[in-house]
Amino acid sequence: MIKAVIFDLDGLLIDSEIILYKIYKEILQQFGHNFSIEEYVQNFSGKTEVKNITNLIDIYSLPWTVEEGLNNFSKIENKFID
Repeated sequence: MIKAVIFDLDGLLIDSEIILYKIYKEILQQFGHNFSIEEYVQNFSGKTEVKNITNLIDIYSLPWTVEEGLNNFSKIENKFID
């Protein structure tokens, strides 16, 4: 029986922002784009994955639908989780 669930929405327990930055950087490197931490902080930090993937597709003209982008994001994310 589950007695408690902890939601770490502000990065207190896990600093997920740096992981997200590395995932987006890896995605963009596949297409020959550079991606700085400053760009991430200014335009992607604190937003939903759908919004961020949509922005990556739009800003960098990636040849993906949002669904394809989310699937590719998940594949890269799994490397960090395993």
